[in-house]
Amino acid sequence: MTGVRPIGAALLALALALGGCVYVQEPAYPPYGQAPPLGPNAGAGAAAGALAGGLIGGVAAGPHDRGLGVLGGAAAGALLGGVVGDGLDRERAAAAAYPPLPQAAPEPPPPYPYADPDPAFDPYALPLD
Repeated sequence: MTGVRPIGAALLALALALGGCVYVQEPAYPPYGQAPPLGPNAGAGAAAGALAGGLIGGVAAGPHDRGLGVLGGAAAGALLGGVVGDGLDRERAAAAAYPPLPQAAPEPPPPYPYADPDPAFDPYALPLD
């Protein structure tokens, strides 16, 4: 037992000495920042997914471990519902980034195909020669 203390002290001194040689890069995002807010579809999707997943998990678990089945199903349903809802929110945000195209005035309809520009000329009249 007397040999363990000097080895432990040597390893601790080595770890402290080598720990000063480590370079830690500044993260690209604030590590303790606020999470971005959930969109309306992500929150609703997570809630609906948790409810549906809990019901399905409770039924699938049967009489044994029903609580665990409900809890696992609710967690998986909330995760999947939140992912799908977040995708919908991102699509809506991307579509809102571009303004809608201006609507042009409708063109006048083409002339009636049998409208006669020269009413005196009748192409269906039989020649009288």
